Amino acid sequence: MQFSDQFTLLATPAHLSLVKMLLIVMFLLHLPYIGMFIGSSFFSVWFNFSGKRNNNQLHATFARDLIDMVAFNKSIGVILGVLPLLVIALIYSQILHQGNATTLPYLINSFLPIIVGLIFVYIYKYTIRMEKDIFWLVGAFGVLLLLAGYFVFIASISRFHDPEKWTFIKNPFQLLIGTHAMGSYLAFLTSSFAMTGIGVIFFFFVWGKKLKNANSDYAAYVKKFGLIIGLIFTLLTPLFIVFGLINLPDIAYSNSLIISSILVMILLAVVTNLLAKMLQGSPTRLGTHAFALFIVAFLVMILNSGIARENSLLEHNKFLALESQAMLTKIIPERAIEAGGGITDYAKGESVFKRVCSSCHRFDQKVVGPAYATVLTKYENNIQNLIEFVSHPQKVNPDYPAMPSLGLKITEIEAVAGYLLKTYQEEYKK
Repeated sequence: MQFSDQFTLLATPAHLSLVKMLLIVMFLLHLPYIGMFIGSSFFSVWFNFSGKRNNNQLHATFARDLIDMVAFNKSIGVILGVLPLLVIALIYSQILHQGNATTLPYLINSFLPIIVGLIFVYIYKYTIRMEKDIFWLVGAFGVLLLLAGYFVFIASISRFHDPEKWTFIKNPFQLLIGTHAMGSYLAFLTSSFAMTGIGVIFFFFVWGKKLKNANSDYAAYVKKFGLIIGLIFTLLTPLFIVFGLINLPDIAYSNSLIISSILVMILLAVVTNLLAKMLQGSPTRLGTHAFALFIVAFLVMILNSGIARENSLLEHNKFLALESQAMLTKIIPERAIEAGGGITDYAKGESVFKRVCSSCHRFDQKVVGPAYATVLTKYENNIQNLIEFVSHPQKVNPDYPAMPSLGLKITEIEAVAGYLLKTYQEEYKK
């Protein structure tokens, strides 16, 4: 059992669907903000260093304005930077309940450098006007912690797309060396820096209109910086998205994933066009459209990750559905079928099969469990053994997960055992 399983309850498929929708909301609140936070902090530290080293007042001013753009309020930092992380961890613990995902602890452990990095950057923000180099170093160290923490965070999430390798990840090095994990992280970084450049145009020239009407060297410098950084990293982002897709495990692919990836490329192409137009002299109010479209692109990238995860965890989701069904049969006292029972009550047996067993079994093909046609032969002359196995299931074949306790009444077990053997002998026995 995973440590996180102690803090989560088995959920029904309907509840899991709601939880997964909440996960999308948390990512949409967190990733665009934290991406812009990392990019703005990185460039602020750089311009602060350059301003002090070269006595460049323009760089020093821009360093302060950049950090003020994202770290303007500590409460916002907690609401958008910290709380979503905790909710994301709880949701993944729920989604991966009883899944033995060895990467989940690394996701949780990434929160420490992230939170400490956020604290260091806020210390840097409130000490940026001080002359001592120690405060510049505090900001630089905070940015490095954020970069390292999100490397582990993104790598852990990308590893959820490859459940076949979960058991082989024994240390952080094995977690981080995957090409898909690296592609996902680089796509996150480039989109973060692109978001920073576009955010500079939006927040400096549109939202707050701080520099909209300013005719100064500073305004021209800020505008050029935002547009060039936004354009360069918007162009780079699709390259790493494609790199991540190429290295995605086969189990995670689907047509919907390819279609949504193409949509991301189209959105980024439109953003690139808007940035290029502003570089050529178009009004900065186009920054509103670029900013909004990039947020939409972020949303589609988040949906992409969710699609890949659901494709990869298809068998695990079936297992959870079966487990939840077994749980419900224990806690719901009234059932649709109460009367009857016994090995000759085939109607009741068929009903139990369709309601419970069919989630994981078919007669002629394997699903979560083996095909009935391959295992029922050994019970043909001993139905009591089949009844005993369904009553107290044990792991038999290492190629399949152990069948959980179904919580059925003895009359239902007898009925479904009779129905299974009768159907097998009449329709599937060779």
